[in-house]
Amino acid sequence: MTARVKILAGPIGRVFWLALALSACSSAAPGASDSEVGALVVALTLPADAGISSVDYRITPSARGRQTVGAISVAGPGPTMSATIDGLPVAEGSVLTLTATGSDGSACVGSMKVDIGAGETRAVSVSLSCGVDQCAGPNVCTSDYPCENLPPSYRCRGQFADWSPSYSGPSDFTANGDGTVADLRSGLVWQKTVGPDVYQAACTTKYTLAAATAYCGSLGLAGATWRLPSKAELESLVDDTYYDPTMLDPKAFPNTPSLPFWTSSPCAGASNSGKAWAVEFYEGFSTPAPVSNELCARCVH
Repeated sequence: MTARVKILAGPIGRVFWLALALSACSSAAPGASDSEVGALVVALTLPADAGISSVDYRITPSARGRQTVGAISVAGPGPTMSATIDGLPVAEGSVLTLTATGSDGSACVGSMKVDIGAGETRAVSVSLSCGVDQCAGPNVCTSDYPCENLPPSYRCRGQFADWSPSYSGPSDFTANGDGTVADLRSGLVWQKTVGPDVYQAACTTKYTLAAATAYCGSLGLAGATWRLPSKAELESLVDDTYYDPTMLDPKAFPNTPSLPFWTSSPCAGASNSGKAWAVEFYEGFSTPAPVSNELCARCVH
């Protein structure tokens, strides 16, 4: 579930004031008191004539807790309108990221660090930049960890775990009712079961690495574009307090076999030539595996 709030439009320029707050995808506990939550009021500047109708926001805590995500409808120019939602989990040094798509298809992004104080409403200003491709310039990403544009910087997708460690366990996961499971902490969406029938739990079909990559690329589940997860991404599902399988939430991923699963991450070093990383869900460790081995696959987007 995603909260939707209206962004305030003024008759002069393209400066809008909006209030971001707790959606069902945040980590504040139900019934949290005013001393446990806060609010952000954001002055958002949109590029002129960008044709933006909706802005997605994500608040990523610096330490513990889940991300808060939501979407903001952009009202057209005219009288100022007010829409305030509060209840954001308290966190210092969180990162607020706003993303949108312009009418010409260009990506628009803005981000900044924010502090969410207990019982406080804090004001910050963010400007969205469109058409700035940080991946077009020098970067350290490779084809195994493709560059993703996040002005004023970029990230190499899946190379590192760029989300907070989980402290709330299974409550981080939401079954979407369409064969997928959303991880509210990392922002990733997972294939719930491991086919060949996407609603079948047992890993009855195994794949070489090339076949697993092709399988995820052609999955088409819930209308999404799927891929094989990286080592860091698949390891985010491991919980060493569980055993056989070591699954962070066995209920969200029912009947997961205690077997190794492929990742898209190749192994480094001459001795590991022709091998990629696999995550084994019996005891929860990662191991190099020859790419010709036949293992299970769970897809992500």
